[in-house]
Amino acid sequence: MFVSCWIAAAIAVASIVALLALVFGGSSPFPSLGLAPVFGP
Repeated sequence: MFVSCWIAAAIAVASIVALLALVFGGSSPFPSLGLAPVFGP
């Protein structure tokens, strides 16, 4: 149960990041993996 909660949270975060990438300028600030460069320039 606990592991599945973490998996669901990871999927939710990934979908939110993907939506933010679409809304704020497409994929240009988001190279191949979308999580690490979010907090960069």
